[in-house]
This record gives sequence, C-alpha cells and structure tokens, in this order.
Amino acid sequence: MKQPKKKIPSVAPGVVIGVSVLAMFGMMAVMVVLTLAGLGMVLSWFFTKDASIWLLLVGLFMVFLGPAAIALGIYRMRIKERLILAPDRLQMVRRVQDEDQVLLQVPYANISAIQFEHGTQRNYIGIDVADLADPNTYSKNNDFPTIKNIRGFHVVIDPGYTQGLAFIYAMIVERMKACQEEADS
Repeated sequence: MKQPKKKIPSVAPGVVIGVSVLAMFGMMAVMVVLTLAGLGMVLSWFFTKDASIWLLLVGLFMVFLGPAAIALGIYRMRIKERLILAPDRLQMVRRVQDEDQVLLQVPYANISAIQFEHGTQRNYIGIDVADLADPNTYSKNNDFPTIKNIRGFHVVIDPGYTQGLAFIYAMIVERMKACQEEADS
C-alpha cells in the first residue's frame, strides 16, 4: 500500500555541500573521449573487412552512452543538487524553477543504521530509516522501499559532492550522536 503524500518540507539551515563542478567536468571530459573512441570503433567496423559485429555493438553503445552522460552532467550542474546537514536532519535539495525544493529529508533521530562503503568498486553512504511513516521523514517520490530493494538502503549518497564521502559520513554520525544525547537528557 502506498503511503499518502506528505507536505514538502522547507529548506533547513545547516552545512551545505554542493555537487563538485570539477568532478562533473572531469566526467564529461571522459565521456567525450569515450564517445570519440566509440565513433572510431563504429567507423573501423565499416572500413575493416574482418571486423567482428561486437566492435560495432560496443562502439554504438559508447556513442550513445557518452552524450547521455554529458547531458546528465549538465543537468546535474543546472539543478544545483546539494546536501544540507542541518542540526537535526539530513536534506537533499535541488533548484526547481529558480526555487529550492527538498527532495529528501531524514531526521537523524529516525536513522536506524548508517554505513560508509569504501572500496575499489563501490563508494557510497547507505542509510536505513527506522520509521518510514514518520511525519518529518520525506521523499519527493515516496520511493524509500524501492531504493531499499535496489540498493540495499533507504537512502544512498553517492560520490560527486564538494566534500568527500568520509567527511559527509563523519558529519552525519556526529549529528546523530548529538541528537541522541539531546534525546537522552
């Protein structure tokens, strides 16, 4: 059963961590190279007599993937996605029609588990929410269960912000402890 839509929360004051423009430009530069390599593979398939069909298929995949990733990078910079680490909650905010809009809000008191996954293959912060029906917990698309089924956590913070994931993780844990101490006193 789908939960009813909750009221969109207002943007909370706190530490703002934006998307890294340098990382986005770096990703877009890599995608340009990938697109050109894919184009070379496609052309090579047409002009080489004994070329495998896989050369064409991989080349076409790269030719379509590159521009799509570049468009995603431009979109992500345009919407100015950022994390806000408020004293009592975590928010993910985007710019929509020149207004800030909260996409996600989780009070630190409603976090049941947090994990920092750091390795050669995967880097992310995973957060499990204790009570999805909590009135102060919000997701624009009401998709906490879907994300949990796909990624293993209700909230996943991927790299690409101006601060590293280790810094973000440490700040969230610190604020969770402060909220817990406040609740205990």
